[in-house]
Amino acid sequence: MVTPHFVYSYTNFNKSWEHILKDIVLHGNNITFGDMSELKNAREIHMTLQLYGDAIKQTLNCDVHPMYPIRGQALLDHVADYQVSQSELKQQVNPETGYVYTYQFQLRNYGIDCDQLENMRNKIIEEQKHPILASNRLFAMVNDVKFLNNKNPPCLQSVYVRRLQGNEYAVRYIFRSHDIFGGLLSNNPALTNCLNEFVFKPSNTRIAEITFDSLSAHVYETDSQIVEQITGLDWDTRRPIGKPKRKTARTTIHSIHQSALNKTLDKISERCEEMKKYV
Repeated sequence: MVTPHFVYSYTNFNKSWEHILKDIVLHGNNITFGDMSELKNAREIHMTLQLYGDAIKQTLNCDVHPMYPIRGQALLDHVADYQVSQSELKQQVNPETGYVYTYQFQLRNYGIDCDQLENMRNKIIEEQKHPILASNRLFAMVNDVKFLNNKNPPCLQSVYVRRLQGNEYAVRYIFRSHDIFGGLLSNNPALTNCLNEFVFKPSNTRIAEITFDSLSAHVYETDSQIVEQITGLDWDTRRPIGKPKRKTARTTIHSIHQSALNKTLDKISERCEEMKKYV
């Protein structure tokens, strides 16, 4: 079974979300996540999403779809969690493991106290002094060796930044697993505003493009009812809600043969009635 791969390019973040959800319902593979103690049914595709233009403004302004459950103050609070001070981040550390499972912690405290965003910012400031237009040297890792034996390693694997032209930069997020209904519309504002605050604003540069590469872009079956409302598609039949299930070719052929047989039997019956007159 091959995972369907869909590529999207949008200037409207919320419209892209609707389109991706539709493709997952229509074309996604049915899969099961988790272990035997907690199985989760879902449907997935491989997604590459490019956002630019007004979609960048929507992202930075936390302007999300009206049917997304995390919006308004709840989303603003989530975004603010990604911009706390280093000392506040370190207070969140689990004393038993020495780390905390959050993207912002890994980005700013990778390995042994490595602030990857500060490193990225300094490289951009230096890069701005030179006329070279493109660089692939700017990256930040989220997954770490400490997660090797973890049953649930971070879904976000890495963040790449490259210069496009002048002070414009592209950001690319690589996800090993990505909850498109529950996660995408909060991941993007939180991560992108975090980068904007700690990397791009201090270096007098700006984000001109955002790309998500999600190897397992999925929707959980438990979210299927609200996804049906958003997409207008029936989760089970993969057809527009209210539209009857399409007959298969075999069923149609059988109906045609049955109709022809009925007509033949009717003619035989009529002929038999005529012959009775001569007996």
